[in-house]
Amino acid sequence: MMQFNLLPYRARQRHRRRLHFCAALLLAMLLGAAAAGIGWHAVHVRRQMQSMRNDALRQAAIRLEKDIAQGANLQSKTGAVLADIEKIESWQRRRNRGADVLATLAAHIPPDAYLRKMQQQDGKVTLDGVAGSNRTVTALLQNLSAQTTSIASAQLLETRAENRRDGGSLAFGIVLTLR
Repeated sequence: MMQFNLLPYRARQRHRRRLHFCAALLLAMLLGAAAAGIGWHAVHVRRQMQSMRNDALRQAAIRLEKDIAQGANLQSKTGAVLADIEKIESWQRRRNRGADVLATLAAHIPPDAYLRKMQQQDGKVTLDGVAGSNRTVTALLQNLSAQTTSIASAQLLETRAENRRDGGSLAFGIVLTLR
């Protein structure tokens, strides 16, 4: 029978398997390194993108803070303008109030009554005048206490007899409260 020496064949086969194993190991290491590199690169790209987004958000926040500050500034200016408008309207109302009071007085003073002095202080007007009789003063008070647009109430302060050259007369003082 013939005998074959299989040892060199097995040695070559073992050597080939070792080479295949080393090649596979080297390939696995290369693939692992490539995968790790690709993963690192992907993470790096994502970090850069997120950093860019964060920068854009920071810039937008800064712009919004400036806009908010500008809005607050505009709001304070608006408040100042509205206060000025209110002052002007108040002055106009007060300016017209005097004309309204004079028109009301001219319309409601009886023919026998005369005004000597008229003084306004805040929302009150003090009238000093002369009338022929108590009936005239009473008529004047009733006329001024009636529904007028500019006078809220009329109160008699005093009446006193006064001697004049042309005859007796009655001096009076009335306080008007304006609306």
